[in-house]
Amino acid sequence: MSQSGKLMPNLDQQSTKVLNLTVLQRIDPFVEEILMTAAHVTFYEFNIELNQWSRKDVEGSLFVVKRNTQPRFQFIVMNRRNTDNLVEDLLGDFEYEVQVPYLLYRNAAQEVNGIWFYNAHDCEAAANLFGRILNAYSKVPQKPKASTKSSEFEELEAVPTSAVVEGPLEPPPTSSAAAAVPDVSDDSFVNFFSLDVAGLQNGDGSFSGDIWGETDTRFSYCAICCLSILHRLDKIDVEKAVNYIVSCKNLDGGFGSIPGGESHAGQIFCCVGALAITGSLHHVDRDLLGWWLCERQCKDGGLNGRPEKLTDVCYSWWVLSSLIMIDRVHWIDKDKLTRFILNCQDRENGGISDRPDNAVDVFHTYFGVAGLSLMEYPGLKSLDPAYALPVDVVNRIFFGKQRAPSLLAS
Repeated sequence: MSQSGKLMPNLDQQSTKVLNLTVLQRIDPFVEEILMTAAHVTFYEFNIELNQWSRKDVEGSLFVVKRNTQPRFQFIVMNRRNTDNLVEDLLGDFEYEVQVPYLLYRNAAQEVNGIWFYNAHDCEAAANLFGRILNAYSKVPQKPKASTKSSEFEELEAVPTSAVVEGPLEPPPTSSAAAAVPDVSDDSFVNFFSLDVAGLQNGDGSFSGDIWGETDTRFSYCAICCLSILHRLDKIDVEKAVNYIVSCKNLDGGFGSIPGGESHAGQIFCCVGALAITGSLHHVDRDLLGWWLCERQCKDGGLNGRPEKLTDVCYSWWVLSSLIMIDRVHWIDKDKLTRFILNCQDRENGGISDRPDNAVDVFHTYFGVAGLSLMEYPGLKSLDPAYALPVDVVNRIFFGKQRAPSLLAS
């Protein structure tokens, strides 16, 4: 019983499995055992004619089951989006390929589908189990096709029993799964992953960080940045995304994590970066925001993220990059900031810390070096302030060689 006085279920793993089995047997009375469960998956389908992925109306918990009749093995998705559950037979002609957290497969109907697993370990476990089952099928001698009354599954009547599947099966040969699956080109995978990102956009233009639905302008930036790099901004409603970011602008010129949220240098970078990528910087009051950002420089030359907070090397990136994007970087003392960053070095072992004499770490080392790069420190590559990537890499992405046309092998 919880502190609130309500009775709460306290099921162990075995009890949960028994309960799930009972539910599945109501749908299919021939199910006799659950071999594995994935708590949450989402399905995509590949359109060969259009050469693109699209999201199916299927998501929920996935169960790999063993049945006491043919077909002996299936996976079932208890669909949360509608009443139509998805069922696929795991027969000898089932082909799959793994790109964690995605598992792509082609079924007997020659449909190419993709499964996104919320838990990457579930993806790996499913792939391993599929491999064991299909490897067991490959060891079954084929029956001669003598009778015209045979069903399409009759030739698999000798499928291994429970003891065979549960025993120490050999892992599938490295080429058994991957080699049989059609080669999907880079463009196809780009469409696949970009659709997954685009699927996180909400009706108000914001983006959720995961299936639990938390919204934050950080997620808006990450989505816009990723899709821009993939040349897939057309997969989202850019106008709505921009309008949501603008709704997070405050009276001091800064931006918060949500509408009405406190202005913060990290969130300002995310919002200004996203607006820069989408060509929407006209929404920014450059002088007002520039004043707020330059006020982040403290007496020791370092920058903080909000008023009355300590300086931190990481804001050398968040603040400087934003100032560069709105053309106000000349409003701070670069020499003092450079000295602050250099004073945060561990001169014996290398690395940069958040403040002088503190322990160094990779996070602050990256942002320290990035800040120095933005101030054109000698010997460092130039970084793009919106993408946080070297300028030559950004140029290669957007002005480099054309991507090859995609096709799906039959």
